[in-house]
Amino acid sequence: MPVFFYKQKLKNMKKIKVVESHNGISIQQSSGITAKRLATDPAFERTRRHNEEFGRAGKAAILFCDANRMLMAPTLTKGAYNRLQAVFAEVIKGDPVHNRGDRTVALGDTGQLKGFCCNDGVRLKSAIHVKLSPAIDRASGTLKLDIPEIVPIRHIVPPRAASYMRFVICAAEIDFGKDDFNSTYAYSEYIPLRPGENPVAPISLVANVPPASVHPLFLTFGLEFCEKINTFMNDVRHKALNVIEVVAVSARP
Repeated sequence: MPVFFYKQKLKNMKKIKVVESHNGISIQQSSGITAKRLATDPAFERTRRHNEEFGRAGKAAILFCDANRMLMAPTLTKGAYNRLQAVFAEVIKGDPVHNRGDRTVALGDTGQLKGFCCNDGVRLKSAIHVKLSPAIDRASGTLKLDIPEIVPIRHIVPPRAASYMRFVICAAEIDFGKDDFNSTYAYSEYIPLRPGENPVAPISLVANVPPASVHPLFLTFGLEFCEKINTFMNDVRHKALNVIEVVAVSARP
């Protein structure tokens, strides 16, 4: 498109703003609504209430990431965080008590987090081809994941440089009302990814949170790949294959 077209378009704009997102940088025309008007004009009451809830969703997303930091930090992208915030915005709508603008994550439907994948455009089933069996026992505070017998060359899709892998789970108890959490991790032994039909015996990973909790409980599963150099294990990070997914949720007692 001719350059003069863009020059004319910019000339016709009274106010412009530059917006940066994970899709790139764009130039947009400003609406002309001032922050003061947005904060005080009765016409924007609904917008203010929506913004309050969206802010709570963002805060909850950050807390969730903190609770799963050792799993999520290596692969979390801005796009994944935005998706997580959008899920929490839907969670808030499940609050059966409060009116719009006052609804909270603590009373919302946190069960909607089940199946959330921290990788953009990838799901757990594309990286590991076996059926996992997660379980949450709220009374004892035990969160468990059973992995059946696997043959790595058949059931796992590793990055090219990886020579070993291991499974990891995070058990998290999150108090969204007080912005607090308790989380623990459990890891399998390192599993060699050598060629061949060498089966790996079934694995059971168990992590614990305080028993009889009254807060939402989350069980998150991840794959970690490594390259062994002498006696050292070096992480091999691949955003499409180091898959991390919430496999079980216990919303409330």
